[in-house]
Amino acid sequence: FDLNIEKQIVDYTFNINSSKKIDISLFSKSDKNIRITTKNKIDEHIKKTISSKIKKMFRLDENLTEFYDIAKNDKNFLWIPEKGAGRLLSCASLWEDMVKMLCTTNCTWRLTQIMVENLVSILGSNAFPSPEKIAQTDENFLRERIKMGYRAPYLLEFARIVADENIDLEKLIQPGFELR
Repeated sequence: FDLNIEKQIVDYTFNINSSKKIDISLFSKSDKNIRITTKNKIDEHIKKTISSKIKKMFRLDENLTEFYDIAKNDKNFLWIPEKGAGRLLSCASLWEDMVKMLCTTNCTWRLTQIMVENLVSILGSNAFPSPEKIAQTDENFLRERIKMGYRAPYLLEFARIVADENIDLEKLIQPGFELR
């Protein structure tokens, strides 16, 4: 994510596959609508995929009615339901969320940013890298170039398990999923 606070624009690059990346910009002219723009040519399938991921990222399917009802009872928080605020931003995939969570472990926010920036620029060609891309590296590369430190073997193992076993992490967050 790249946030331009002055223009109120969020830029994000979707890693569609190993050879296709889609850059998007998200902004809002009103409080409750998101406008999505891209300079890439995209077909209907990719458009639906990106729209679905944006719904997940901004948690647009989550019902915040109870939260808004509570906020309406405090004059300091009246702006929250009025603006449709209060949503937590997540990543486009559970894979990305989990890796970024690992990057926040026992360190400063700036070090987390450095690790993520390195993953994106060095391994992802300006998009978040796939498990397969990370699985092709080694522990020393992750420690030294990405600055993962002691997290390196854990990230490498996680990436290799997801890549080698072709695990669809998104199934874990589908409604009705049961761990057996």
